[in-house]
Parts: sequence; C-alpha cells; structure tokens
Amino acid sequence: MLDELAFIVSAVREINVTGCINPFGEEIVRISLNDDSTPPAFTRTDLILDGDHIRCSVLNGGIYYMNFAAASNAEIVVQDIQRNDGSMDAQKAAEYVVERMLNILEWTRH
Repeated sequence: MLDELAFIVSAVREINVTGCINPFGEEIVRISLNDDSTPPAFTRTDLILDGDHIRCSVLNGGIYYMNFAAASNAEIVVQDIQRNDGSMDAQKAAEYVVERMLNILEWTRH
C-alpha cells in the first residue's frame, strides 16, 4: 500500500497539490498534502499499524480505522471499519486515503 500511496502522492502535482510520505519507524507513516492556492491549505494523515488494522489519524478530519485481511495467498484486502461498502485492494485503499485528504483540503479552502 505504501508504494501505491507514493505513486498517488506524486500524481497530485497535476492538480497543484504537493505531498510527501515520511516513515517514523516501522509502524507509523505520515502523508502530508499542501495546496498553495489562496488561502493555502494543509492536511496530513498518520497511518499507525495497530495489530491487524491501521489507525488513520487525519489533521482536521478525525480518526478512522482500516482492517487488513488476506483474501488469498497473494492478495490483501482493506476495509474502512466505519463504512460497510466492501473491501479494497492496496491501490483502492491508497486512493481512498488520499481522496479523504483532498476533500479536507477542499473543505479548508472555504
């Protein structure tokens, strides 16, 4: 999922948003997004490995949890605990995390 996040964070430059991913040890990763429009907006999400799920703590956006489960020997699925709309593969989970962050940037602009 981290590889997918890195790809998506680099792609948001196309919509004038910059971002970075910073690991803190083996169990915490911080994703930061900046929109330098007027007024500037910033958000970050800390992904914290917590047993068999990840706690996602979002600046200006609360906390949500994502469960990880093995669908087969080669595939991992992810599900947001607070939403009951099915599971996601690593790419969809990374898109979901960044989409939530982009929504917060949009909200903070207004």
